[in-house]
Amino acid sequence: MPPPRRIGVIAYEMEGRSSGVGRFLEGLLSGLVEARNPDTWLLFFKGEPFAHPLFAAAAAAGVALQPRFDGRPRMRPIAWEQLRLPRLLRDAGAEAVFSPGYSLPLLTDLPGLLTLHDLAFEARPEEFGPRERWRRRLLARIGAQRAARVLASSRFGANELRSRYQVPPARLRLLPGAVAPRFFEAAAAPAGLAALGVRPPYLLWLATLLPRRPVAWALAALAAALTARPELTLVLAGQDRLPQRDELASLLDESGIGDRVVR
Repeated sequence: MPPPRRIGVIAYEMEGRSSGVGRFLEGLLSGLVEARNPDTWLLFFKGEPFAHPLFAAAAAAGVALQPRFDGRPRMRPIAWEQLRLPRLLRDAGAEAVFSPGYSLPLLTDLPGLLTLHDLAFEARPEEFGPRERWRRRLLARIGAQRAARVLASSRFGANELRSRYQVPPARLRLLPGAVAPRFFEAAAAPAGLAALGVRPPYLLWLATLLPRRPVAWALAALAAALTARPELTLVLAGQDRLPQRDELASLLDESGIGDRVVR
């Protein structure tokens, strides 16, 4: 068995309102705690200290999950990752660095493990502003070439990495996203759902609304299902990030079944 390692983790996506990448990382770390992983995981946050149930769970399980807060909440994440993090990794004695999302710090020679959940900025460049598009492309491409291992969230994503970035199979690993155990244990809460206007049975959209995720398809599916199940509704649970302010309202009006949709 190899000796325990000190692994730096880019963890700022868990700060504040957790993102999809943040939830992915939280689930992964929860799995490490459950498995009693022997390594030391140095969690680097750019902001101020905060409490998280995961920290207490790790301590109780005897797993070395060590949060490190840099106290720079206003610093832009990418600037912090590229300019501050390399020194923090070095000072902490990290032996490797893990990024749960899209980029690695360039100014370090530590072995890297990089997760690339998708390449939407390559496949759908029109959905990103010029600066963001080129930043994402540059850092993802360099990261994919330099990382000791690259994680893909799906077989489709792995194929994209092979074809677009020429990541060889020897450095590519598949790590599909999973549903956190707490969702299987959640008790039914009819009163809470009713307060939100949600009543079973319903179809559930569980994702941020983006152009590359056509909500019109979900509306079409609902329209088809209403023929046999007229009591169905569609619940949209996700932040509206469509480019036009009234785009969702227009889609609902045009569908003719907007009254069957709960936001």
